[in-house]
Amino acid sequence: CSMHAFICAVLGAVLLLAPRRIEAITCQDVATNLAPCTGYFLGGGLALPACCAGVRGLHDAAVASTPDRRTICSCLKRYALGMSGFNPAVARSLPAKCGVQVAHPIFASTDCSKY
Repeated sequence: CSMHAFICAVLGAVLLLAPRRIEAITCQDVATNLAPCTGYFLGGGLALPACCAGVRGLHDAAVASTPDRRTICSCLKRYALGMSGFNPAVARSLPAKCGVQVAHPIFASTDCSKY
């Protein structure tokens, strides 16, 4: 085992594990993350694991960046308006069912620019 190979391996691991600049979140990202939640939004019941994974992913993005938090808020409002049969009360219960605490629940009247 040469020292050169060892250094290359360590540098490679560091590069793989180093935080990367993630592009700004988009409404398409929000829709993709929430796609497994459609059944829940329409009727409640159990939140599927894939749905909760999407909710947690959006929550993590919202906590990490104010611009992403505002984008997610705006996109959630558009997402809800575009879904026939969407139940806002059921939707607001989803974060808790997924073990996520939300500081500001989103309503149709929410001014996303303030968060």
